[in-house]
Amino acid sequence: MQTDFLNNGLDTLVQRTLERWHIPGLALAVVSGDEVLHLAGYGQRDPAHGLPVTPDTLFPIASMTKSFAVMSLGLLVDEGKLEWDKPVRDYLPGWQMFDPLSTDTLTVRDMLSHRSGLPSHDWIWWGSDYSRRDLLARLRHLEPNVPIRSRFQYNNVLYMLASLIVEEVAGMSWERFVQTRIFDVLGMKRSNFSTQITQQDPDHSRPHVYRDGLLRECTFWEQDENSVTGAAGSINSCASELTTWLTLQMNAGKVGQRQFVKPETLEAMHLPNIFIDDPDARRRYGYEFSSYGMGWFLRSHKGQVLISHGGSINGFWSTQYFMPRQSLGVVALSNCDEGRNAAPVIISLTLFDHLLGLEPTGWDVLMTESYAEAAAAEKKAKEDLLADRVPGAQPAHPLDAYTGEYEHPGYGHLSIRRMGASLQMIMNNKKSFTLTLAHDDTFEAHEPDWDDRLKLTFIAEAQGRICSLSLPLEEAVADIVFIRQAEIDTKLRR
Repeated sequence: MQTDFLNNGLDTLVQRTLERWHIPGLALAVVSGDEVLHLAGYGQRDPAHGLPVTPDTLFPIASMTKSFAVMSLGLLVDEGKLEWDKPVRDYLPGWQMFDPLSTDTLTVRDMLSHRSGLPSHDWIWWGSDYSRRDLLARLRHLEPNVPIRSRFQYNNVLYMLASLIVEEVAGMSWERFVQTRIFDVLGMKRSNFSTQITQQDPDHSRPHVYRDGLLRECTFWEQDENSVTGAAGSINSCASELTTWLTLQMNAGKVGQRQFVKPETLEAMHLPNIFIDDPDARRRYGYEFSSYGMGWFLRSHKGQVLISHGGSINGFWSTQYFMPRQSLGVVALSNCDEGRNAAPVIISLTLFDHLLGLEPTGWDVLMTESYAEAAAAEKKAKEDLLADRVPGAQPAHPLDAYTGEYEHPGYGHLSIRRMGASLQMIMNNKKSFTLTLAHDDTFEAHEPDWDDRLKLTFIAEAQGRICSLSLPLEEAVADIVFIRQAEIDTKLRR
């Protein structure tokens, strides 16, 4: 292994990348086998107060949590209490999907491999304060778009529900199980599940976004042990403790002399279960293959197997990578959102190239091109939505005709309220959208905190009364239709 770069070039790479991508700070760890080759903080965890990032700085690691989720289930496999290929319904009472076939046949492995046939449906939790039990009850109303095991489709909801499998089988909450069976055993004393606990710690990072040429602090996505997120993305941790996690992954389930998990159980997590068809990534980055195991992405990197998972949540973007055959791993935690931040990926992949003596790639150039294309697509989507507005248009009905309460059995409750000369939409008493008329009964719904924009269409019955509305909350299926509460009440009375 060519480690000279760690002392001669790495600091310059990190500082240059952070500056170029407008990232306040980053924590970085490089691990070889059970040896930590590099562990350092760069930049600032809290620019407003001039506080530096350290190896112990806490960051929300978001979907990097999924590898811990799978490990929790793997420990139950080791105990003979769970099998990867048994149906989820065998372990989770009340389990019911949209169709009977999926209800009866979806396995734990399917659930953890993102091959359920169910698209993301992220608005069901992003736009609500539902509990995991609420999601379980609403799952049957979420429409799939492809047959089971036919396509990779990333799905947070099913990982949230995997928390309940651990609860049912182990007799304790998923968080308690991870605390006692993983964190305590591995000595991960700073890692936790609460952004409140994290923010009370003297060494924690603050979230940021970079938009329109300005870097600004944003709000935390608040969560704790009672939040819905659970196994999908609730852990807060630091680079110094994640070195232990990478060591475990690369050493056949051993930490020091202790066999933490059976080698065959760990290997099941690192094997490809579903092919990811991404022609653009193959063309741009040269991947020979890309797939998902359980809690981990797998792909090729210049002839080598590279296993990874990122984590993105309000104002934070982090990555963890390792090459099992070379026993080399990298963790990079940053405090700026993924939308304009490729720094963790650039730094990690450049490190693999240098340390393994591989043909160098201009990762910064490739990521700049990719992010520019994504930004252009995002801009065009917004322009297309705005272009749907008809100058001088008047609504097809008086504004008061649209107000009321609307329901969908999966996505929940929408309130349409009069706000002076305009309308407002409240989603599950959590997110507020201003409504701007496009034409007739069609409005643009705008949520300013994250600049979310949706096209809302009110639907009138034959007599002209507004009876429902539709929103494109999941692009892979038809628009989600919310029925006006009065219509539901009328049907019940009948």
